[in-house]
Amino acid sequence: MSSEFFITLGNRLPIIQAELADAYGPINLSGASVEFIYRLKPTGTVNIKNATIVSGDSGLVQYAWTSGDVNTPDEKLKKLLADL
Repeated sequence: MSSEFFITLGNRLPIIQAELADAYGPINLSGASVEFIYRLKPTGTVNIKNATIVSGDSGLVQYAWTSGDVNTPDEKLKKLLADL
């Protein structure tokens, strides 16, 4: 997943989706929590949101933008963080 992402002001699509994996394959996220973290450029404001685990066994997660996430025309740098 690229860390730099551009989205049109007010647009809540696409939903961010990723498979979390290591050198051995998908990470089992059963019982875990995952955060979607993004930083606004150039202000540096950091936002931390809960991501949804779509499939714990296959490490598939997603984050659906809310209207509050996309109401400013800032560039966003993003990452996903899993607490296993």
